[in-house]
Amino acid sequence: MAGCSKDAENASDLEMNHMARFEESVLLKTSSSVNTSLISNKSVNSNESYNTFKIENFDNQFVLRNVYVIDGIDYVDTGDFNDQVAGDGIYTSLKSTVGDSSKKNSQTRIIKSDKFKFNNKIATNKVKIGCKFKMVYGGASSWFGNSCDGGCIELYDCSFEIEF
Repeated sequence: MAGCSKDAENASDLEMNHMARFEESVLLKTSSSVNTSLISNKSVNSNESYNTFKIENFDNQFVLRNVYVIDGIDYVDTGDFNDQVAGDGIYTSLKSTVGDSSKKNSQTRIIKSDKFKFNNKIATNKVKIGCKFKMVYGGASSWFGNSCDGGCIELYDCSFEIEF
């Protein structure tokens, strides 16, 4: 029993360390939805689109995962499902949205933690969104059929800054 408990504790410590490094090292850049007509080998409704995040990692010692759950939505950078290219830093949602993606705001928005350590390396943008990140454990099943027992990223306490 002590071995199992120790393993769970070590896994929890690794997860907390990953989350701390994530907050310090990455920016999430929102972008326009990807229309399904741009995704090869897909025969789906042309009104469907997929949300994307560009995750920019400023710490070359920190390794990003291929899958993140952000605000309850699974995003992948595996080249599978709706993602076009594995490892390009563009994480695509597994769940599609239906509607006119041309009406979406095409301006890139940056989301970063208040613990982000590389502010001097980012370019000035017109709209900035600052959020705190936290790991959430438990809850409803994700698109992969997994619960958030292993941890999902939740954004909270967000602030907006508009530069003129």
